[in-house]
Amino acid sequence: MAILSIQSNVITGYVGNAAARLPLQRLGFEVWALDTVTLSNHPAICPPTGQISTPEQILDLFNGIRSLGLLNKCVAVLGGYLGNAENGPALLHAVSRTRKENKRALFVCDPVMGDNGRIYVDGDIVSFYTNKAMSIADIMLPNAFEASLLTGISVTSVSTALQAIQNLRNRGPAIIIVTGVKAPDTSKLATLISFKDEVWQTLTPKVEIQSHGAGDLLSALFTGNYIQNKNPLTSVSNAIAGVYSVLKNAKKTDADTLSLTSVQETMLDPPETFKPERLK
Repeated sequence: MAILSIQSNVITGYVGNAAARLPLQRLGFEVWALDTVTLSNHPAICPPTGQISTPEQILDLFNGIRSLGLLNKCVAVLGGYLGNAENGPALLHAVSRTRKENKRALFVCDPVMGDNGRIYVDGDIVSFYTNKAMSIADIMLPNAFEASLLTGISVTSVSTALQAIQNLRNRGPAIIIVTGVKAPDTSKLATLISFKDEVWQTLTPKVEIQSHGAGDLLSALFTGNYIQNKNPLTSVSNAIAGVYSVLKNAKKTDADTLSLTSVQETMLDPPETFKPERLK
């Protein structure tokens, strides 16, 4: 089984495809990493070198995969950071053509637009996700800020996250995961998942470090687990615990970036787990 991962890449550190590839491979998947952006490092570390791929370059690489006759082996397209809104149609083309070869292929959409009140994607990226991508996505994984952008609801609490989730569910995706939601206990963060008629939350302690790539890692861990077990609650629980173990290690080692190779065993079999609570 293969997963086509269309998102950014960094040469150093673990963001985008650099964060998704190893956990998905460890879970037993072939990973076709198609980079929308290639940078020397995450911009928060220092100004990077590199470039954003054009739609033509993305489509050229995708068409090369398609010409090999491999798309029937692709069980999911994982879409992440696009670099700019112009690359959006190339992602959707890849989803459409993949589904022609495998009708059961999932479209897992991580609408990477920004965080902490700041958009860091050029162009009308919000319109792309709300008007085009959302209606065909099986799974959406916005953070709280991105959920606010997608719905117009300011997601500043668990209660407002519930409102945003209902708005998103009404627009297509069968599974919604919202990360980084402020909890009543300010020492913790909430992750909410909605599927069928259920909504669950999981609370985890805040880990005060630079967490660039944590969302990309969670998306990959959830995707791999969900394809294997078809249980969204178990899958998100595994993903949350795996990400927490990576963040805790980065805090312990005082690292500037996440490190996956040194914690790959605990990432997949974390020592600490967190019990989800049903809200609806």
